[in-house]
Amino acid sequence: MSVVMMNIITDTTLLSRSICSRGHSLHRITYCWGHTPLIFAGGAGAPNAIGLVFVCGMAIGTIFTL
Repeated sequence: MSVVMMNIITDTTLLSRSICSRGHSLHRITYCWGHTPLIFAGGAGAPNAIGLVFVCGMAIGTIFTL
């Protein structure tokens, strides 16, 4: 392949990665934000552990993905 073609492929790959990663990151943030009430829920049989697993798992996955 020519150098020009390689530059085009590289540029489009980087552009698509930046566009797709924004939506993916926003999805992860809203997922964590939406599940935080499960951590602080009170009462008998409250799903605190489930909320903690959801939020911490997604947060750790997000950090390792970045």
